[in-house]
Amino acid sequence: FIAFKRLKAGERLVNGYLRTLQGAFERAVEFEMLDRNIFKKIKKLKPPQNQPLFLTKEEFEQVLQNENEEKFRLIYRFAVYTGMRMGEIRFLRWGSINFETDMITVVNHEEFTTKSKKSRNIPLHRSLKEDLLIKKGNPEDYIFIYKYKMLFTKDLISNNFKAAIRRAELNDKYHFHTLRHTFASWLV
Repeated sequence: FIAFKRLKAGERLVNGYLRTLQGAFERAVEFEMLDRNIFKKIKKLKPPQNQPLFLTKEEFEQVLQNENEEKFRLIYRFAVYTGMRMGEIRFLRWGSINFETDMITVVNHEEFTTKSKKSRNIPLHRSLKEDLLIKKGNPEDYIFIYKYKMLFTKDLISNNFKAAIRRAELNDKYHFHTLRHTFASWLV
């Protein structure tokens, strides 16, 4: 089965089939239709690991120059200078930024949960601090509001970033998450 499917599909898709089969057989064990789940012993395939893409400082400047709206430029800068995920940025509240200690605290709240389900602290970059102090709002308010007190959507941010990448004539494989890789690469 694995060999046959591997001819037509990549490792990730084959692993999806294996997870589905393992889950189905686990249900059969729970319903006492089988004695044991034979798929528990089958190991998942290891997909090839691609090197993460990241932007150079010059490329990032090109992206900023090709973004028409200041709100989006600030979000891109926020991502590249903090390494935060899109959801963490979208749901960040003013109360999560301590301008005296220059720290951002990413926390779980009723509308958002971090990927790891844990809070963490991130240093606030000085250039971001200057821009944010000008706009500072109420602690319970979200920092990044698009129009009419509405949050930016994932699609709106992603599509705008992709459009800026294309206008800058950069690698079409760059996505918003590339900014997280860029943050890490610049640190290295």
